[in-house]
Order: sequence, then structure tokens, then C-alpha cells
Amino acid sequence: MVGIPQDGVELREWRVVRHERLRPDVVRISVVPADGSVCPTYFPGSHLALHLPLAGGLVRCYALISTPGEASLDFVVQGLPGGRGSQYLLRQVVPGTILMAPPPSSNLLPAGWDDRPRTWFLIGGAIGTASLLGLARGLLSAQQPHRIAFLAAHRSIRDILLQHDLEELALHRQVTLRHFVFEDLEEDGGGRWTPQRLVQEVQSEWSPLQDGKEDVISCVAGHPALCHVVKEAWKNLGFPDPLTEDHCAAPPGSPRPQASIQVLQPGAPAWNFESLGLGRGIWHAALEAGFPVPPACRGSVCGQCEARLLKGACQEGLWSQPRGPEGPPIRLCRAHPVTSEVVVERLR
Repeated sequence: MVGIPQDGVELREWRVVRHERLRPDVVRISVVPADGSVCPTYFPGSHLALHLPLAGGLVRCYALISTPGEASLDFVVQGLPGGRGSQYLLRQVVPGTILMAPPPSSNLLPAGWDDRPRTWFLIGGAIGTASLLGLARGLLSAQQPHRIAFLAAHRSIRDILLQHDLEELALHRQVTLRHFVFEDLEEDGGGRWTPQRLVQEVQSEWSPLQDGKEDVISCVAGHPALCHVVKEAWKNLGFPDPLTEDHCAAPPGSPRPQASIQVLQPGAPAWNFESLGLGRGIWHAALEAGFPVPPACRGSVCGQCEARLLKGACQEGLWSQPRGPEGPPIRLCRAHPVTSEVVVERLR
């Protein structure tokens, strides 16, 4: 069966054939076309945009960790406290459940990506490593013998969801894998990731992969602060700008106007800047405007960017509709403006 939602995207039915609990808050899901056909071909680094049957409608995108050409589409879901979409997939979906989604699509591949061998720098934080794991597997099955430098960064051992898959990937001769836990970095005196530290990492550990910078393609998947750090480091290294998959960006199909934003600070001067209408959270827009945004963003679960919406309207990742000042606090990492003027007051 095929459905047409209001945004005109063609939806297909996908039947869940695997629902494997990896730990209490994480599940691995496999789906196949419900009509019995084979899985469609798709590009490396693709995701599945699930249209979930929840009140008000909800779209959630999940990176495919399966290799193009396999019999099923596989993805991993981590249940976030209060997350309607993730909790539904974690607790209500079972083998046989029908999910609705368009065919897979990719945001991480430039034109001509497989026309010659290239060096790929893949940098992922936390669940962002899932996006890059699927991309890496797809690159290894492509026509060209691409080289892959994969840096996986996690806050703690508990945050490593796909350790076995990463270790298996590292056995491939075309892959160089560096795996970091922030706790280890701090014990070594290295601190959190900064552009300077990332530059040192590339120059010391990946120097053989820097030849031919015009053939370097970089992909970053994670929270806004990680995307910003890599972008700044790449300027210093002379690499082309990285392609980013910001996990706090706006949901598909949401309004994305240019907007004037004011962030009131407790006991400090206000931040005033412009949002360019790219669908990024207010936190990300402030970071790009040069304000001292704390770098340890966890993608809406740490609470350090909670704010009260005073003027205008925003849409947040866990909400399906734009909302005004009424209601609970918003989280600036996920909330993006849907009106031309927004005023918020930080609570922390």
C-alpha cells in the first residue's frame, strides 16, 4: 500500500521483521517492504523518515546501519525520556508492526562521490556513529576503493551502542578507526574536543590520509557543537568544508524562515543574532554567530539549554506542531524559529 501525506511525499508500508533489545533503552529494528517486494536500492549513509501514528503526526529520521543490497533495512533507536517517537518504537512496536516511510534517502553524499577513489573522514558523536557506520559499509561496497578514517566519540562507555559493529568495521584494510571516550580524554589531560585538538589528531594519526586534499570528503554526524568543532578544524587543515548531519536540526517539512533572535541570559548580556532559515536549532545559530555556547551539548537530554519562550513561535524536535509562549520550557538545541522574530529567556 502507498499513501500520500500532505507534504506530497510518497509513503510506503514497511513490516517490522526484527525488534531486538540491545539494552533496556536501545532497540535494533529491521524492516522490509510490506508488499513482499525486495528492498529498494539506496545510497550509502541513507536514513528512513518514519511517519509515526501518534497524535498530531510525527516524523522521525533514523540512519540505516545496514549495507545497500541487504534483504532488510536496519536502524537503531535509543529511547529518550519523554521522547514520543523513540518510546513508541521502543515499547509498542513488535515484529509484524507496519510502519510508514518514504524510500530511503541520503544527505551525506556529494555529486560524483564514487567517480574515483577518495579519502573519507567520518566523525560521529554518540548515536551519530550509526549514520556513519551505514555510510562506511556502503562505501566499502562501492565501485571505487575508498579509504576511510573513522573517528567515533562518546561521552562514556555506556553511550557506545554499536561497539561490536565498529570493531568489525575496523578489521577492514581500507578503514582506520579511532575510538574515543570523553572520560579517557579528560584522564589523559586532553579535555573535550576542540578544533585545535582535532587538528593535532589528524596531523599525528591520519597524516598518510591527507595526501590529495582535493579528494578528501568529510562527513560529520552528531550534535551542533561537534559539527562546529570539525568545521573550524577543517579550515585550519585546508580541507573542503565537511558535510554535516546535525541531529538537532528541524524535522522534515517544517517552516524555516529567516528570523531575528534574542536570547536573554540570567545575570549576563543578551545574545542578539540572525537565524538564516536553515532549520538549525537556536543553540546552533548562536554558536555560528560567535556566542559562547557550552560545547557539551547532548542533543536535548542534558537540559543545559532550557529556556522560556517569550515571543514568537518555535518548533522543537519532540513536538509535531509549532508553538508559542504557552506551555513548558523549550530546549534551544532542538527548537528552531518558525516566525520572523523570537525572544527566549535561558533558565540555566
